[in-house]
Amino acid sequence: MKNGKGGGKLAVELSYRETQVLMYMLTNEKVVTTTELAVTFDVSVRTIKYDLEKIRLWCQGNEIALLSQRNKGIWLDLQGKRRETIRDELLNIETLAIYPDQKDRIYRMIMCMCFATEFITAAFFSTELKVSKNTVMSDFDQLERFIVGYQVKLVRKNHYGFRIEGTEKNLRWLLESLLQMSFSDHEIYLIMDTLLTSKKQEISFSALLSYLPIKKLFNQTLNEAKKRMTSNFAEQYHYAEILTIILKVSIAASRMNCEKTMGRYKILSREIQDEQANELPFQLMKHVFLAHDLPLLEDEYIYIYSDLQVGETQTDIGELTKSLITEVSLKEQQHFEQDQQLFNNLFAHLSLKLGKKHLFINEYNPFVDDIKGKYATIFQHIYESCKNLIQTSFLVNDSFVAYITLHFLVSYQRLFQEKQKISVVYVCSTGLGVTSLIQQRIFEEIGEIETVNFSSMLKAEETIEKIQPDIVLSIFPLEIKNRPFIKVSPIPSRQDIQKIKELVAEQLSEINKKMLPEIVPKKRFNTKQNYLHESRELIIKAYIVYEEIRTKFATQLSDEYKEAFLLHVLLMVHRLHFNQPYEEEGNVARKQLENQVQLVTILTDILKKNNLESNKAEISALLQYMGEGVKT
Repeated sequence: MKNGKGGGKLAVELSYRETQVLMYMLTNEKVVTTTELAVTFDVSVRTIKYDLEKIRLWCQGNEIALLSQRNKGIWLDLQGKRRETIRDELLNIETLAIYPDQKDRIYRMIMCMCFATEFITAAFFSTELKVSKNTVMSDFDQLERFIVGYQVKLVRKNHYGFRIEGTEKNLRWLLESLLQMSFSDHEIYLIMDTLLTSKKQEISFSALLSYLPIKKLFNQTLNEAKKRMTSNFAEQYHYAEILTIILKVSIAASRMNCEKTMGRYKILSREIQDEQANELPFQLMKHVFLAHDLPLLEDEYIYIYSDLQVGETQTDIGELTKSLITEVSLKEQQHFEQDQQLFNNLFAHLSLKLGKKHLFINEYNPFVDDIKGKYATIFQHIYESCKNLIQTSFLVNDSFVAYITLHFLVSYQRLFQEKQKISVVYVCSTGLGVTSLIQQRIFEEIGEIETVNFSSMLKAEETIEKIQPDIVLSIFPLEIKNRPFIKVSPIPSRQDIQKIKELVAEQLSEINKKMLPEIVPKKRFNTKQNYLHESRELIIKAYIVYEEIRTKFATQLSDEYKEAFLLHVLLMVHRLHFNQPYEEEGNVARKQLENQVQLVTILTDILKKNNLESNKAEISALLQYMGEGVKT
């Protein structure tokens, strides 16, 4: 990003990520570390250090002090109004100045070609994007693969250049998708703030929207929407739907200015205009189109009103929900069908989504990138299942699938949390009369498993097929397919127990590998709520440790030192919790430890029981409060 100011100041270009890192530091006034930034932006610490070198140069050019200190972190020396001013300038600067990465370059190239009336050369893009011609040619290869999913194609013509061709419907579908993906959270906030407050502002949007004539149309449509944002419309539409309608009106008007229409030149009938007079899509289209001397065409209104018409979507939502859960369960090899809450939530989501009169394919979805990046496999399985099951496959895109994936991710966590043990079917001679023996011999020694059924040999195959346990144990040498199996003695031997333990450990390890991590947005550093919870738990733990020691050593603790001892224990638990015990050098009373072995053992056991690893220095310090003897 160029600083855009004269006076010989240093002009430095920041990449998109570098700009985001700088925004993060401006928004968070606290000191940050390179590790925190690396986790936040999902890159290596080394990459963050390279970014900070560029940011430091940018700051120098804008007379901002970027400070750092070993073992502390990095921070901007900006106060109050100055910080707000810089942040606002950074947010509202024309983002064309941001040096684009490949994805951003590809998006800009697509947008440019979609609005061009002629072929565009690689040399033009090389100059425009400030990259080499070879880089542009490489970008075209990626671009070609990207647009295939939108059913449009890249046309290359020697001596002329490149252009994108496809039906008007598909080209607009592509344009909507790119613009929706380009919106930042801050831009969404500005749009909603403009709609719902009395503020009058001209918003400078992302490079894609600023790069084209569509920017003026978007702001104009946004202001028209603002005038009409009554409580009725605010309740009737979700913010993502309002954004989509504004985008559609803007795209339709800009395409018509390029003499590109959805189809026929049939004027919207007076009857339909009267019927739709109170609908937001019609009101926006009417005022924006008339302001640009554009005719109110019927096909254009159909495009703006909804992507799908009544009757085009799946009608039996219950059957669709059930089939979707079944198919994804098979692909993921998980029992999602056992989660009634998943069915209820997914049914409600699909009913709401597919039952609306304004059904839009491209909607703003902040989860898409995180879900596709972190949960690629389950996302792909759900995508394939939706394509297979939903009659109107045109509806199925990344945004649609990402919302459904969220429901399955939540179910994944529920199922995993409930599944604390490995399930076992035990096959014996009759299936009866061995429960207590098996539970005593095996399950008391291996707490991570539970018997879900006992079966006779005759019904073994039927039982296993029905229950699908994690492990099968049998006193007979059965032929079990696709299921871990161990033959055990009628009275399980020590060797049998060990085999079962090893297999259980292996099964739990596989479950942990399959378990999906925390749901997006990706984990950030502790929030105030996290700290509140952690500190509360730590206080409780410290008091429990104090009570256990006080009870155990009631006769050895002097009344004179009881309050001091309480404070000592609280601080000790805090130290041990954060792995900061006393240094042993010079702090260990070795003779006292040797003479009071019994006390040392009891104290060590109390701390271990509470997941606190002590050392000799900490135990020595506790013993200073103790007299002779101990209550056991």
